Amino acid sequence: MTDPRPSFVCPECQAESWHPEDVAQGYCGRCHFWTGDPTMYAAWKAERAGAAGRAPETGSVAPPGSA
Repeated sequence: MTDPRPSFVCPECQAESWHPEDVAQGYCGRCHFWTGDPTMYAAWKAERAGAAGRAPETGSVAPPGSA
């Protein structure tokens, strides 16, 4: 039997939440961000990739001094 409650599954970490506010806002308590909003999620991923020295499109490591 499946759970009849609406849920939100984070596209980043796959955590699932049934809390009505998480579902409505696309908020992930594990990632502590609104990963359900495509625009905000893309910007968040790009920012995280940049902070790690990686190109967001490819996931490859940026050459030294190129950032």
